[in-house]
Amino acid sequence: MTDFHWACISAGRAFDSRDGSNVERMEKLVGKKLTWYIPERDVMYYRSAGATKIVNSGGLIDSRNRAIDDAMKMGKPCVQLSDDLMKIERKIWGQQTGKPEPYTVTEAAEEIHLNMQGLGAHLGGVAPTSNLFYASDNVKIRHFVVGDFIIVTDTALRFDLNMSLKEDYDYTCQHIQEYGLVARCDMILATFKHRGNAGGAVDYRTVEKERDNIRYLMTKWNGKFKINKNRGDGTEVIFKW
Repeated sequence: MTDFHWACISAGRAFDSRDGSNVERMEKLVGKKLTWYIPERDVMYYRSAGATKIVNSGGLIDSRNRAIDDAMKMGKPCVQLSDDLMKIERKIWGQQTGKPEPYTVTEAAEEIHLNMQGLGAHLGGVAPTSNLFYASDNVKIRHFVVGDFIIVTDTALRFDLNMSLKEDYDYTCQHIQEYGLVARCDMILATFKHRGNAGGAVDYRTVEKERDNIRYLMTKWNGKFKINKNRGDGTEVIFKW
């Protein structure tokens, strides 16, 4: 088993109104004690929810970078999870319909990391949607890696502090530019609550902030992004390297 640094990037989600302690739920799902990277205002809530490993790391981008820094100092691959992970499944080889197989978080992390090692990638992750229809048996090497479940290995690259949203798009681009590839494992399907879940980026996400970050992305990575016209409010992009 790989000795990962297990980081949960979180804010305002120590407890879930339906499930009680979100800390306990996540650690039970992963099967390990997580290191919780959270803002200072939340520390006492996460402690009362059962968190024993807490880093007061500030906002989203600072937390992501601090988790990578800590992992690199320990010489470990950094697994970053969003705090609203619900389940992991895996596409059966050649499967197009039916139900994917149940999969554990640790099994998924090991498979992602193995593919990263085989390809020489320093960033890996899961399929961008849990919809089996869009899954494949392949590892995508120049495609967007969603930040909700990623693994980062020895690298000087960090998330861009100029961003407050869409930072995973930029980080994907950084890795493709620097190393020529990423390792997105499209056979691994992760389900998250996302926007219907209070806390996290949901608390400050607005249409204008989405658009501001998209404008920054499109300026920084000229020609790599275009607006998704299927989203009429202009808050989603299509990435093509």
